Amino acid sequence: MMAAADVCRLTDAARYLRRGDVTVLVTAGAVSAPVREAAMSAGVMLVDSERLAWWADVRRRD
Repeated sequence: MMAAADVCRLTDAARYLRRGDVTVLVTAGAVSAPVREAAMSAGVMLVDSERLAWWADVRRRD
């Protein structure tokens, strides 16, 4: 189970590496409210693995 602290670690790593325009965390399923809140406040996009292809297609068109 993923915790809000996991989102914070991902955000810190993305900032340290300074790569990419968007920080995305692909989830295997539903996430808890604290994880969603942590992602929202950190600017991390949560994408369910089943919708990853759709999300990537939308991003590519932007």
